[in-house]
Amino acid sequence: MTVPRFDNAACETLAGCIQEIERNTDAEVVVVVRARSASYAHADYLFGSALAFVVLLVILFVPFPFPEYFVPIDVALGFAIGSIISWRSNSVRRLFSTEKFRRKSVRTAAAAMLFMKSERNAPAIITAMIR
Repeated sequence: MTVPRFDNAACETLAGCIQEIERNTDAEVVVVVRARSASYAHADYLFGSALAFVVLLVILFVPFPFPEYFVPIDVALGFAIGSIISWRSNSVRRLFSTEKFRRKSVRTAAAAMLFMKSERNAPAIITAMIR
């Protein structure tokens, strides 16, 4: 799994835009980049549950005999493997979470970072969040 990063051209363009804004206004622009805006544990568990259900269906309808005492073990392993796969895959997490949840998480995380930044600087600072 590759981690996307800003290339030099994107960093230089962003730095130029920030310098232009700060030169023409009294604003201070702070850019925060995070890998995730929230925990996507619900998506991990949902995918794990779906995989566990598929494992259970395979066990129930397989044409050869299967020892009954392996059923809970295999279903639990299916859940654990599915959760780990989702935990490592951003695309599975996006597939198993709603657009509304993702937007709300981004907005909440951005507001929290903005609040933390304003608390550190000055009590009378005016902050704004641009989406």
